[in-house]
Amino acid sequence: MARIKNIKPTPENNCACGTWFKHWDKFSGQVFNFCLEERCTERDADCVHAQLADSDDETWYLVPLCKVHGKSEGELTISDAYGLVTAEAKEACEKQKVYGQVPKASKPRVEGQIQWYS
Repeated sequence: MARIKNIKPTPENNCACGTWFKHWDKFSGQVFNFCLEERCTERDADCVHAQLADSDDETWYLVPLCKVHGKSEGELTISDAYGLVTAEAKEACEKQKVYGQVPKASKPRVEGQIQWYS
């Protein structure tokens, strides 16, 4: 389980995907079922920008969270069932950088806790 901290406000999307949720969907290689907060079963979610808590990693990631958890001011524990996609749209669209679970069709190159997909 990873711990994240929400970055507010979520900036406007600046990539060709159209929405942050579509960007996450495209680059995670996964099907969204529930809010990523470890105990939440809410299906209605938006992607928020978050950073890993207790980490020197300053990357902004996209995390699908329900409206309640998306407004959270504190740290959240999220499920390891989904990968986190970088919110740096230009970099993500070019390198398809994902943190977490490996999409089946990708070949990962692991550096620390970050997995890069090509």
